[in-house]
Amino acid sequence: MKVLHVIPSVGPVRGGPSAAVLAMTQALRAQGVEADIVTTNDNGPGLLNVKTGEFIDREGARVCFLPRWSPAVGALREFQYSGAFVPWMQSHLARYDGVHVHAVFSYLSTRAMQLAHQAGKRFIVRPLGQLDTWSLKQKAMKKRLYFALAEKKNLHRATAVHCTSPTEASHVRELLPQARVEVIPHGVTLLPEVPDAAARLRQQFGIASDQRVLLFLSRWHPKKNIPLLLHALASLADESWSLILAGTAEDPQHAAEIAKSLEQLGLQHRVHCPGHVVGDDKALLLAGADIFVLPSVSENFGIAAAEAMVAGLRLVVSEGVDLAPVVRTLQAGSVCVTNDEASLVRALREQLNAAPDRERLRAEAGRHFAWESSALKLKNLYAEVFA
Repeated sequence: MKVLHVIPSVGPVRGGPSAAVLAMTQALRAQGVEADIVTTNDNGPGLLNVKTGEFIDREGARVCFLPRWSPAVGALREFQYSGAFVPWMQSHLARYDGVHVHAVFSYLSTRAMQLAHQAGKRFIVRPLGQLDTWSLKQKAMKKRLYFALAEKKNLHRATAVHCTSPTEASHVRELLPQARVEVIPHGVTLLPEVPDAAARLRQQFGIASDQRVLLFLSRWHPKKNIPLLLHALASLADESWSLILAGTAEDPQHAAEIAKSLEQLGLQHRVHCPGHVVGDDKALLLAGADIFVLPSVSENFGIAAAEAMVAGLRLVVSEGVDLAPVVRTLQAGSVCVTNDEASLVRALREQLNAAPDRERLRAEAGRHFAWESSALKLKNLYAEVFA
């Protein structure tokens, strides 16, 4: 079976969904599904340095990048338009048994659904949390218009909507009560163990050996609640901790807000900002830190949180993170009330004083988030709906 995956971007700055689709198609290929990806060379404000117009290997996945239009106006650039996409689909779509579309409210995803319908191809949509209540309230007027003009019809035509958590599925069912909703979580790729990770991490960042290391590893986006996290940590000056605040902001104004908070709270010497990290640097952070923190207002699935659990870290997440129920089930950390600083302070203090439980968490989370299981469920869904 051949399935085409369409996603507007696999650029690293776009966060978890980019990494997930690459890993997903690799896992599907291991299950015997010929899974290809077509996308743009988008990487936030910039472009990826990749060959366009033909399939290449990207982190073990088979990907065709198309050139993204890059106007100076940010809102237009964020639409991730590619003039090459429609001709490419018209010449390649017949080769595939079905289409798996990732994202909504973006040029490639919208046109992919329309073109698949016109060609008589069935398609599945993974909305990436963009149909959640919180997400729909952001730029609400524009999304309501877009939904009415294009996306509502597209989503009703979808053979199934692929959600990655029960929470996301509940939001989709409220919006699209007639839709077939399938919950298939992401898997997580196991990272190799890093020898002496804790000592190496502390040496690299100049952190004392007796301090607990908190790790934030995500995009710097307003919904991630970084300023709230910093204020909560400022209340814990009596505890022994350092924070590694990894990631970058697409919005310079938000980056400036975070820098201002660090200065006003006097946390510059306890918070380390290495920027966007990948590869061995990311593996070292996950292997050497003690506690993962993600107090987001809204977080579809939360791939970074799943990676942290698989690495054996204890977690502090908000109820807005869709994986919060899994954190409770695996007894992997604390769940705080969304946007409640006092609740976040309590959760942080609880985990700063909790005993490490790395080996148990690695084993249990590794079984829970195995890609093999997720890929097999997708393969079975494809066999049913694309046959």
